Amino acid sequence: MELKRKCEKDIRSWYKNSTKALLVKGARQVGKTHLIRRVLKEEGCDVLEVNLIETPEAISILQQAGTVEDLMIGLSAISGQRLQKGKTVIFIDEIQKYKEMVTKIKFLVDDGSFRYVLSGSLLGVELTNIESAPVGYLSTIEMFPLDFEEFLQITDISDEVIDSLRRSFATRSPVLDAVNDKMLSMFRRYLIVGGMPEAVSVFSDTKNVKDVITTHQDIRDLYKLDFTQYETDDKKLMITSAYDLIPSELLKQNKRFIVTDLKSGLHFDRVTYLPIYMIMFINKGSEDYYLI
Repeated sequence: MELKRKCEKDIRSWYKNSTKALLVKGARQVGKTHLIRRVLKEEGCDVLEVNLIETPEAISILQQAGTVEDLMIGLSAISGQRLQKGKTVIFIDEIQKYKEMVTKIKFLVDDGSFRYVLSGSLLGVELTNIESAPVGYLSTIEMFPLDFEEFLQITDISDEVIDSLRRSFATRSPVLDAVNDKMLSMFRRYLIVGGMPEAVSVFSDTKNVKDVITTHQDIRDLYKLDFTQYETDDKKLMITSAYDLIPSELLKQNKRFIVTDLKSGLHFDRVTYLPIYMIMFINKGSEDYYLI
């Protein structure tokens, strides 16, 4: 099933109305690459896509390119695709492999020969680099897993029902009991399936929770492999342990991550790098959970 995403309209608006480069950031597996590809295809774009993990030689091209012509020649050589000035959109995926691209985008946008879309994982993109990007040259969109409203597209809940719920919320009027019961049932289902696009698609196709659990495990395994590549060997085990402890730690009434649960006698000053990784997996806006 092709899942509709709310931020799709933001990407389309950027393409139609902005001359800036676009950065789409977010955690792994939330659907960034798929959505960018789909929107650009539907807009009829000529797209050159470069994945810096699958095509590592592109990193040296980006590093050495002193002019847009250098970039054009290098990318054409490794892709076998001709770039057309004024038409081609250059999509650089997995930019965490070359974070400097975010700050280098100014001279590329200034030239005006091509449009640029960048995408990267929060596990690798340094927020300080993003924030220091030249103002006026880069628009940023952050993607998250599907929220509850996006999840409802795979159910039999109609747009009319959702609109009526919005009106009830706006006017503070009661919701019909039958509607309330149905929405609570769907929300419990959402809590089980979650919002990762792959898991939602699997559930939409099979309606089998066992298949969803297998998909969840695959995603968790991928996350472990991904975030450990950014740390030294002596820290990988501790980071993995912290990741595995998140569910049990969040269930505790005191809502605190207890460092000593990782290892008896361990002190906070030995794990000061952990908050960056922990924050990735705590729901956005949830300020109740913190490290001590």
